[in-house]
Amino acid sequence: MDPVLLWTAAIVLSGLFLNAGWHKLVLPGYYRDLIAGHVRMPAAFTEFVRIVLLITEISTGLLLLLPATRPLAAWSALGLLLLYSLLITVGLIRGLDLDCGCSGPRAGLKLSPWLLLRNMGLILVAWMLTLPASNRFTGIEDCLIVIFASSTLGLIYLSYEHLLANSEKLTLLRHR
Repeated sequence: MDPVLLWTAAIVLSGLFLNAGWHKLVLPGYYRDLIAGHVRMPAAFTEFVRIVLLITEISTGLLLLLPATRPLAAWSALGLLLLYSLLITVGLIRGLDLDCGCSGPRAGLKLSPWLLLRNMGLILVAWMLTLPASNRFTGIEDCLIVIFASSTLGLIYLSYEHLLANSEKLTLLRHR
């Protein structure tokens, strides 16, 4: 796999998981309640799950940036994305009206099939990071491509989430 693609994917996924872990660190009550809304469990266990997710997300985000640990971190990212996709699917089947928690409470993102579509794309990116890198020489122009490509993909990701959140708000306004 081309190193430019791998670095771009690693930076984008790293940012996503570091952001997710950060939200769980600074908004513990919100995520405890969100976890409890998805799965019925004792409050002490809900806190334990939040801390495990926080540590896993932050360590995955950091380890994605190191070529030596990237494949292991990619499998961790795949596991987390599959877990979150399963929780979204179960929540949709159960008819839960919950935030997904993807970007914190202010994002206003409710569970929807569109989140599953987004996660399928992220799962594909994480899987790509399990593939070995080619030994191609990389120069300064490759570094610039990685910077611009990862910035662009990060903005596309944020735009997608904002479109979903705004779509939900428009639907609520129409039904007033």
